[in-house]
Amino acid sequence: MLAYRAEVRFVDGASISYGRRERPQLFFSDDGNMTPLFLVNGVQDRGTNMSYIIVSPVGDAGVKLQE
Repeated sequence: MLAYRAEVRFVDGASISYGRRERPQLFFSDDGNMTPLFLVNGVQDRGTNMSYIIVSPVGDAGVKLQE
């Protein structure tokens, strides 16, 4: 079972299937509950050697912080 896929779906309905999605880091709330909020990954588009970082909300708590 994978923790996450190379495909990322965006709120506007678009999706990108990255060639690579690496270096996962989780960011947690600082309220004492350690609720996971965001997953940060380095990604690489298919057919390129350029990479960049994406930030994905985790669960309702991560989505709520974006409002």
